[in-house]
Amino acid sequence: MELELQIFHHSDKTYEAKKLGLDYNLRDSEIRSMTFYNINAIITYIDNGIEYCSIHTNNSEYICVENYEIIKDLIKNKLL
Repeated sequence: MELELQIFHHSDKTYEAKKLGLDYNLRDSEIRSMTFYNINAIITYIDNGIEYCSIHTNNSEYICVENYEIIKDLIKNKLL
């Protein structure tokens, strides 16, 4: 399976906030394309009342800009 998704990546602002132990908003992050070849699990991720999708693969977590149901449907369609 090959699936390209839009993933939140730390911007300078969110990285500095994280380093200092401060809260930050996902919407302040950069969004980049990432191609997945293996996904172990997905789960709903909520930030400031907005639903996204947390993608788990190889002991790493990535937050996708789309919600859980959209990603679940994309994965199902790729597997058919």
